[in-house]
Amino acid sequence: MGQRNSKRENSPLQKKKFLSPGSYEFHPTSNLKKNLDKGVPEDEFKAIEWHDTINGSLSFGTTEEGFKDSNKQQNRYQVVVPYDHCRIKLAAANAEESDYINASLIKGEDNNYIATQGPLPDTTPDFWRMIWDENCTVLLMLTKTNENGRKKCHQYYPEKEDGEDGVEYGDIKVELLKMQEDSKNAVITRTYVMTRPKAGGLRRTIVHYQYLGWPDHGVPENTAGIRGLIQTIEQQMAETNSTGPILVHCSAGIGRTGTFIVIHMTIQQLRKHMQSSPDQPFQFEMYNLVKELRKQRTGMVQQPEQYRFCYEAILDESKKLGYAPPNQ
Repeated sequence: MGQRNSKRENSPLQKKKFLSPGSYEFHPTSNLKKNLDKGVPEDEFKAIEWHDTINGSLSFGTTEEGFKDSNKQQNRYQVVVPYDHCRIKLAAANAEESDYINASLIKGEDNNYIATQGPLPDTTPDFWRMIWDENCTVLLMLTKTNENGRKKCHQYYPEKEDGEDGVEYGDIKVELLKMQEDSKNAVITRTYVMTRPKAGGLRRTIVHYQYLGWPDHGVPENTAGIRGLIQTIEQQMAETNSTGPILVHCSAGIGRTGTFIVIHMTIQQLRKHMQSSPDQPFQFEMYNLVKELRKQRTGMVQQPEQYRFCYEAILDESKKLGYAPPNQ
């Protein structure tokens, strides 16, 4: 279960009459399989991209802080900056210290997220400050530090070879407690203790999940890894009574990051619906959800393959949960 179909030669999408994305009319569905067979995910993604192009991808808010000369070097990609209205603001130590970091608060129904870029060497201390300030206890990394010969993310976290004393990032000391590798599911789990020696030695624990099975601008071979991660993260947060946002990042913090958030939020919505109205069909609305996420961070879900993967992952999880769509 969860294996993607890579054969596209007979895709019904190729047989459909061309329609302008601007004329596309969205209709919620309770049957994801039928939409997948009809190529609806591709149509929806084209329509979302069309509207962003016509209206301007930065039409949902100002981005003054991200484009300030003093902050430009803190952006991994100069075209991906947070909106001012939902950017994460660092707790500045003094009036002269910048509160800028390339990260966005994404609001969900059951929990919030921080969508952010892969840290740069110079932004790593700010990254750990953000984790501390926002009370994050779960961090999800959806990229490798290097992919296809290109640097995608600075190694902002200690490894075993860094020694038992940990590493200091600004005024935060980070120590690796344990690390587990799950090669079957392509996940590395690291548990860290963060300490602020200058603040009375306050200590916090954070669990860092790194998923290695997701190529840049692409999708995993199957949906099982991501769905398993969602279950693991939810379990971890429940056991520790965590109420802070889930911090998610890839390289730019929009493609893989946005895809994960769409999958997680929709699965949460489906679960609640099945508990409250088990006899009623659930209306899936990834189209509206992605549009809403793009109002909080530009370009969320970056590729048509990623948008389709949302459908596939949610379909697989709905089967696991026992959701039976009506015949329509």
